[in-house]
Amino acid sequence: MKKTKKKEAITLLALVITIVIMLLLAAVAIQMAFGENGLLIKASQAKRESTQAETRERLQTLVLRNN
Repeated sequence: MKKTKKKEAITLLALVITIVIMLLLAAVAIQMAFGENGLLIKASQAKRESTQAETRERLQTLVLRNN
C-alpha cells in the first residue's frame, strides 16, 4: 500500500505543477494579447494607419484628377 500512496502523491504533485505552469502560460498569453502593447492594440493601430494611408492616397488621386 505504501507504493500506491507514493504514486498517488507523485501524481498529485505532477498535476499541481502542471496546473501552475498552465496558469503562468495563460497569464503571459493574456498579457501579450491585452496588455499595453498587446497584439490587439498593435492590430488596431496598424488598421488605423492603413486606413489613413488609403484615405491619403485617394485624396491625392482626386486632387491630381481635378487639376
